[in-house]
Amino acid sequence: MVACTPHPGLGTVVYRHQQVDLATCRRLKAPPAPAQGPRVVAQRTIVFHGKVVVQARVGDSIGLDGTTSDGRWLFYAIDRFASASLAADGLPVRAIGAGGGRSYPVATGLVYASYRSWCDGRLVMTAGFDRTSTTNKWLVTSSPPAWRTRVLVRSPRRAFGSLTCTPDGVVVQSTSASPEAYRSPHWSLWQVGWNGKTRRLTSPPADISDESPQYAGGVLYFVRAGSLYALRGGRLVGPLLTVARTAPTYFGHTDWAYAITH
Repeated sequence: MVACTPHPGLGTVVYRHQQVDLATCRRLKAPPAPAQGPRVVAQRTIVFHGKVVVQARVGDSIGLDGTTSDGRWLFYAIDRFASASLAADGLPVRAIGAGGGRSYPVATGLVYASYRSWCDGRLVMTAGFDRTSTTNKWLVTSSPPAWRTRVLVRSPRRAFGSLTCTPDGVVVQSTSASPEAYRSPHWSLWQVGWNGKTRRLTSPPADISDESPQYAGGVLYFVRAGSLYALRGGRLVGPLLTVARTAPTYFGHTDWAYAITH
């Protein structure tokens, strides 16, 4: 069992294929497997409900980037020539109806799942070409049926990363923009409203980052120095639980393995 400190009222976390009650640190019954959704077949075809939705050309590969909450739209990106090196700098994300047909360009961005989220009828995405996460990254939003993309917030002084939906916008990790900052990024969490206004929420110590935000049940969760924390009513709570990276940090970006349930 990983290190855990009980904190009442903070729901449960799914971590390493087990569910932990953050109020008691007890392990609970594993959550049920998610329902069958769209899937990628042979790296170049997306199939949903037994029907081919979209197919990449021979020699290319395709990645599924999520769905809308009602399952009516899918997001995907095609990696030309199936080149992991090219994909590392970002791919053009497109939206397509679950039944196939016309697809719509959204924006180009890094292929991290945490860089996009479906927020109450609109997609919010961290956009920007270049594998370095600390430069040339901004937020865009787009919605059906026309999928006209607009900039939500962009600043030459800041780069944006992983994000999560909140009732009045998104919370996103952000750091000072610099092509060299990825060597030792200093991510903090910012609230971004639908009007583009920003407000800083956390100020981690020097050489420490606040990353991988998730919002659930009125509480903002995030990872600081390998431990799960929460921001509840403006008050910092934690550490709650030790977590691990899903993969090594890559050019300033780290994915942390946890999911909050209520």
